[in-house]
Amino acid sequence: MPEEVIISLKDEIEKLIQQEQQKIKERDQKHMEYHERQRQRFQPLRALLEELVASVDSKHIESHIFDDHATLEIGEKKDDYFSAETRWEIEPNFDIRFRAEKSESLFNEQPGFRVEETNYYDAPEYDMSYES
Repeated sequence: MPEEVIISLKDEIEKLIQQEQQKIKERDQKHMEYHERQRQRFQPLRALLEELVASVDSKHIESHIFDDHATLEIGEKKDDYFSAETRWEIEPNFDIRFRAEKSESLFNEQPGFRVEETNYYDAPEYDMSYES
């Protein structure tokens, strides 16, 4: 093969690699922007949740409140163990795009908040709890 063809082929491959790297960089930037918007959307609800948790006796509630989501558990604290009856996972609503292009974000913001509830049913006679 002539040297010009090899150099041309090499240039083409490098150009394709750079294009793919640019698409990945754009996707990563969109993901960072998405997560930042989710944090901003959650801030007013976070303040409300912190106030709500502070108003409830700590032997009945456990919380894990982060910048973009929260987990609240309702139950009863016995000694050092917290037995949850109900748990709520709360975060800004979104959906996932399974057919996104390389330069597109996989996440798509949706209005409102997602609240997922889990109930636990204790069976103390068997020293077990069941999740529904």
